[in-house]
Amino acid sequence: MFLFHRHKGNEEFYSFFKNILGFTPRRTEIYQVAFIHKSKSLETLKGRRINNERLEYLGDAVLSAIVADFLYKKYPYEGEAS
Repeated sequence: MFLFHRHKGNEEFYSFFKNILGFTPRRTEIYQVAFIHKSKSLETLKGRRINNERLEYLGDAVLSAIVADFLYKKYPYEGEAS
């Protein structure tokens, strides 16, 4: 099911993450799914589609929370803009 497995021919994938993130992810399957576009969804034996949309939704929610927290702390007395 996973696109990447750590072996000699795939060291480029791991070095990419090491260079960009500063570490090699332990659960690389999550990062692998992040690269699968909806139009190229994989399907499990049970018919479940696997692509990056769930991770995209989660990432958007996390970024929204971080930005909201930053703005709330930076401008504690400002009102909501309309």
